[in-house]
Amino acid sequence: ELGVLSTPFAKAIMDPACKGTVAFLDERNATPFTRMWCVLEYFVTIHYGATKQARQLFDCCTIVPEGECESADGSQNERCAGILLDQGNGDVVDGGSDLPVPDTAWFPSAI
Repeated sequence: ELGVLSTPFAKAIMDPACKGTVAFLDERNATPFTRMWCVLEYFVTIHYGATKQARQLFDCCTIVPEGECESADGSQNERCAGILLDQGNGDVVDGGSDLPVPDTAWFPSAI
């Protein structure tokens, strides 16, 4: 397992200047987690990043498909980008979207 920490990905994540890791997920499938280097980055972030003086954050970004979110008024979102933000205390919050009114779409629970 120590060999994992000698990889360039792990060295970058474990560098004290690195504050977090971001996973860019495709619509609906989360295929980055089928790629070995993405799984390695996730593992190092979650397992070893928790041992850093300032815990390593793990954020997820994705494309929110059109019509994925329904607002209280019954309208549905346009296709947009969304982000899920690690708060550093075990909680995550929905960071909204890149729409003009960011809270008209949110991070899809299916992803």
